[in-house]
Amino acid sequence: MDIRAWALILALLIYIPIVCYKDWKYREIKHDVWIALGGVCSPILLSLFITGEYQLWMLIISLVSIIIYFMSMKLHVIEGADFMYLMFISLFFIYNPISGHWFMALPFNIFLIATTFITGFIVMWSNLITGKGLSFEFKDGIPMMFPISAALILTAVLA
Repeated sequence: MDIRAWALILALLIYIPIVCYKDWKYREIKHDVWIALGGVCSPILLSLFITGEYQLWMLIISLVSIIIYFMSMKLHVIEGADFMYLMFISLFFIYNPISGHWFMALPFNIFLIATTFITGFIVMWSNLITGKGLSFEFKDGIPMMFPISAALILTAVLA
């Protein structure tokens, strides 16, 4: 696999500080933030399909993940920016050039479930210690870009 696969994962990893900062500071990420990520990664992904290094059937698992994320957004389980980042990760992170493994949507979702449970536990524990009881309440909501980014890093390094 050539440099293009590395460019896809590096672009996603470079976005981690941006999205985490904006999610923590402003609790929202405007849609124009995603234009650069899509603008850089879409042509690279398309070139990988055109040259035959990626096959269209490889998108199936990614598309299933995106559909699940979309349904979760419609059910208000996740919000718009979380959906956008999850969608881009599933769409652009098909192959891991670090480990040489394919279908990264599967291990990413496993790590995402784990980091989400850990985040929930931390929020509950924090609320219990501060006297707010056993709840998932967090000032202005839980910034989910942190567990999403942790899942991405874990997938890139370990999967």
